Amino acid sequence: MATYKKRGFKPKTKEEKEHYVEEHSTTAEVFNTLDEKATKTEEWVVKNQKYIFSVIGIIALVVLGYLGYNEFVQKPKQTEAMNEMFQAKKYFNDALTGTEKDSLFNLALNGGEGKYGMIDIAKEYGNTKAGNLAKYYAGMSYLHMRDYEKAVSYLSDFSSDEDI
Repeated sequence: MATYKKRGFKPKTKEEKEHYVEEHSTTAEVFNTLDEKATKTEEWVVKNQKYIFSVIGIIALVVLGYLGYNEFVQKPKQTEAMNEMFQAKKYFNDALTGTEKDSLFNLALNGGEGKYGMIDIAKEYGNTKAGNLAKYYAGMSYLHMRDYEKAVSYLSDFSSDEDI
């Protein structure tokens, strides 16, 4: 009498079950493939561990350097520039509403009473927002004084996120 596999064949012993699952299960196949790839990845990470940590360290230093620069260099410079610009801005506003416009615009541009003018602030703090704003005020002062070449020079250096 011949033997054949019946439908719904189920192995009886534990070893037969494990062998059957290994040969016929697609899930087991997928897990075996994943295990192999994970092992290769782990080996690669162990092999290149120094380089990986070096890159992570460099990225961390760059980020911390950028944040430190903004917090400890750029913000104090911005505050200092805004404080320096107060008197020059007052001269500029007085020139717009006053009668002695030329002398007030000159004071706004060149400073007075020991304070910086817009030109000095634009040069000294040009990479801050206040320095950028000083370029605008200097350009507008020259425009009101009808010195168009200098006005264009300062206004072209001014940049803004908003439309004017």
